[in-house]
Amino acid sequence: MERTTLTMTSEKLKSVRNLMKDHQVDAVIITGTDPHQSEYLAPLWQDRLWLTGFTGSSGSVIITPGEAVLVTDSRYTLQAGKEINQEEIKLIIQDNKIANGFIQIVKEYVSEGSTVLIDGFDLSIAQYRNYEKALGKNITIKTSPDIIGLAWADRPAYPTSRVYNLPDEIAGKSIASKLSDLRSFIQDNHLDAYLLCALDEIAWLLNMRGADVEFNPVFVAYLLVDKDGAQLFCNISRIEETSLTALEENGIHIQAYENIIPHLNWLATEQRLGLDAATTSTSIYQAINCRKSELDSPIPLWKSKKNLTEIVLTRNTMVKDGIALAKAFYWLHETLKTRSSSEYEFAQVLTRYRSEQAGFVGESFPPIVGFNGNGAIVHYRPTENNHASILSNGVLLVDSGGQYTEGTTDITRTIALGAVSKEARKAFTLVLKGVIALSRIIFPAGINGAQLDVLARQFLWENGLNYGHGTGHGVGFFLNVHEGPQSISPVINPRSKTPMEVGMITSNEPGYYLPDQFGIRVENLLLCQDHKDYEGFRHFETLTLYPIDIPMIDESLMDKKEKAWFNNYHHKVKSLILPHLEEPVKTWFELKCRPLN
Repeated sequence: MERTTLTMTSEKLKSVRNLMKDHQVDAVIITGTDPHQSEYLAPLWQDRLWLTGFTGSSGSVIITPGEAVLVTDSRYTLQAGKEINQEEIKLIIQDNKIANGFIQIVKEYVSEGSTVLIDGFDLSIAQYRNYEKALGKNITIKTSPDIIGLAWADRPAYPTSRVYNLPDEIAGKSIASKLSDLRSFIQDNHLDAYLLCALDEIAWLLNMRGADVEFNPVFVAYLLVDKDGAQLFCNISRIEETSLTALEENGIHIQAYENIIPHLNWLATEQRLGLDAATTSTSIYQAINCRKSELDSPIPLWKSKKNLTEIVLTRNTMVKDGIALAKAFYWLHETLKTRSSSEYEFAQVLTRYRSEQAGFVGESFPPIVGFNGNGAIVHYRPTENNHASILSNGVLLVDSGGQYTEGTTDITRTIALGAVSKEARKAFTLVLKGVIALSRIIFPAGINGAQLDVLARQFLWENGLNYGHGTGHGVGFFLNVHEGPQSISPVINPRSKTPMEVGMITSNEPGYYLPDQFGIRVENLLLCQDHKDYEGFRHFETLTLYPIDIPMIDESLMDKKEKAWFNNYHHKVKSLILPHLEEPVKTWFELKCRPLN
């Protein structure tokens, strides 16, 4: 898709406003999602990007006859400010601590008697009700037509990537077993069927993967499971023979993707259909004529608790990722001896070395490579036409990850290139102390991410510092790099209130960002496990395998227990990665894994 330029924004807004007038609409809202309520979107559903040029993964847009507003969160303050045309579009940073904060902002831009249009496919039924309640009876909400679609003349086609099977020896659990669990859920809740709309849930349940959404190995589909069979709404020409066989063996029939609404219309009125209000779009919900039971999908929790096979394979994948990172950072070390590099070049180098590893499929998200001030842009993404040089004097933040057939990785390292300021070293050490505190914690079963979050922030708080993003998110197994139901965050919501369960893989990534100066983040992935000595207690295993940059550390701020954890971690990284390296990378990497004094 062609990137929106600042001059194009005005033309697109004019087209949208003309359509608003034609359809007697006072405001249009772009939710920033798709018919499956996804975070990352296939190109044809990237309405927000098309209109505004904003490349972040979170944000909504309000368009009225006289104004246009992009609302996003503090992670994207600097990025959005650079990417959008602020002469045409106002930028508002939303406080995520306010419940339904975006809807409260919408209320400021619409008046009594107004008609607001939100595409019903891009709006969950749960969110639709939130809008209804907040806006009141005197404001009308329409869910069609799709005005952005009408204005977007060269909108991309539906994705057609290959859909393929993930063997049981990798998935660790068969389709039949997973379907049996879902049918038990259907029976226990007195349902006739359950509708799945979330793409990662469908991919997990069917042990199938695709490439419809960049960075996420999923495919566009709906799945309707009943007591005896199932209907997969996905164009059959895309599905590989092995997957077709597996689907047939498990009683799953295939229909065209666009048949979902006619099929739902056809369901007998006496049937009881279960659905998740958070992932079912308003348009899909309104097409269902039978009785509806709104029940949270059980699959996010099942999916989050990795089985033994997934855990073993993920550990192996972390070794592969560590090898690739060692080669990439060594490349940077050597390159800077003779010339500068660039953020964009190094992002490509990371991908190149990962691609040499067996089972590598692609990146798990756009690489974040930020030198000095760009590191303070939390989700900064260097591009071929927008990047900075990497010089031999400064702070470099690198957040990257890979999708492998045997696991998903996500790691952040912040490194010193030459001399760095005392301020940067202090901030880095406070962040590192938070990483260590969360990594070392032993906690009773039932503790959730909201309760754990302070461990990562405490040392920053003691110095009047903080960061505006969550501390941790769930990570899938060869699936989305961001998954629920758990998270580690100070914001109290269903995710942060989800207890940490055995088998969950969650990121640990506190940070600190000084605008225009530097960004600091250290990120490892943690596996929740039962504690071997204390019944009823749990702890974390650090899965990520790459050394933490010692030149960034002010050792005087660390105590003996923190140094012991650090040295044990470096010893683990060294023992698992070093045997796979050759000279001269091997000697360089061994030095990187040295212990603290």
